[in-house]
Amino acid sequence: MAATVFVVCLFLLYSDPLLHRLMQLNLFNSTGKPWPPDYIQLIDGDIYNSTTEELSTITMDYDPNTSNKFYQSTWPSLSVKLHATGATAYHGFVAEVLTLPVSPHGLGMF
Repeated sequence: MAATVFVVCLFLLYSDPLLHRLMQLNLFNSTGKPWPPDYIQLIDGDIYNSTTEELSTITMDYDPNTSNKFYQSTWPSLSVKLHATGATAYHGFVAEVLTLPVSPHGLGMF
């Protein structure tokens, strides 16, 4: 039996405040498997701070009608935790992270 590979990635983003919007999602369907399903967890603040609160946990059952929902941090940081099963290159997500107020820096670069 082949071993199942899991990956946990943490992204710690610092600014004041931050917005996170999930634009596209295609997580691996591990229904009925003996391991935890893939998920993206959004945490308001630094994940290593015990007083931070979870904004949302997004799984493959995430409602596509709310995929453009913004999640705003109240702390000067936002933590994004990704738990993923080793799957094909067709699985993953695309997200947008914005600072508030929206910065004009770099707008003339494109």
